[in-house]
Amino acid sequence: MKNLSYYDTLKTIYNDFKLIKNNNPETKLIGRSISLYEHKPSTTIDVVFRDWLNCDTYWQEYGIDFSLLKRYDIYPLQEYWINGWKKYTHEDDNPAYSFEFGEGKRKILSPYSDYKWLSNTSSNIFSGYKQLDENGDILIITSSLKDVMVLRKLGYNAIAPQAETNKISKEIIDELRERFDYIYLNYDNDFSKKINSGQIFAQKIIEQYPDIINIYIPDEFECKDISDVAKTSGITFAKQLIDSLI
Repeated sequence: MKNLSYYDTLKTIYNDFKLIKNNNPETKLIGRSISLYEHKPSTTIDVVFRDWLNCDTYWQEYGIDFSLLKRYDIYPLQEYWINGWKKYTHEDDNPAYSFEFGEGKRKILSPYSDYKWLSNTSSNIFSGYKQLDENGDILIITSSLKDVMVLRKLGYNAIAPQAETNKISKEIIDELRERFDYIYLNYDNDFSKKINSGQIFAQKIIEQYPDIINIYIPDEFECKDISDVAKTSGITFAKQLIDSLI
C-alpha cells in the first residue's frame, strides 16, 4: 500500500501500533526479533528486458509515448527474479515494467495484476530527479513517476518520492529552492475515500515548508491525479487544467 521495503514496512507497523516499550529498540513481532537501528540488506531484483510490443498500450492511455519512457528509464520485462527466485515471465495480458534507478535499484509495475508494485528502492530516491532541467521557473513535487512523465509532457519539471508517506528532507528542498523559482505540491486528491490520505500527507509537507504551494485536482473532475485527467479527458485538457491551478 505504501510502496515500502520489507524492513521499512516493519518500522511503520512498530510506530503505528506503538509496539516499542521502555525505549527498547528490540521488539518481537511474529516470532522475529529485529533492531530498528540495524542495517538490513535490500532485496535483489534481477530482470531481463524485452522489446516493446502491441500489448504495451497501458502507457498510451495517459499520453505517454516511448520517447518519454526511454527518457525516464522505464523498460518492458520478459522475466524477473527476487533474491534469485524466478517470479515472473511475460504474458501479453499481464505485462510488467521496470523503473530503473541505477545501482540495482528498481521498481516493478504490473498494472493488470492484483499486486501492482514491488521495489527495492529507498526513501532517498526521487523519481524524475535525474531528468530535471538544471534550473527553471516551476518545479512540481507529485505522487508517482507516471504523474512526473505526464507533467513533463505538459511542459513542467517534476519529481516524486517513492511514496506520499515519505518525508522530504530540508536538504533536498533547499537544493530545489536554489534551482527553481517556485515549488508546487500536487499529491493525490483521494476524493472518493473516507480519508483523503493524499491531502493529509500534502498538508504535513506544507506545514513544514510553508513556501511550497499546494495544488490538487478539484473534486468535480472525479480524478485523483493529473494522470487520470490525461486518461479521461486527454492531454490538451490536462494541460489547461494544470495551467489554471498554477
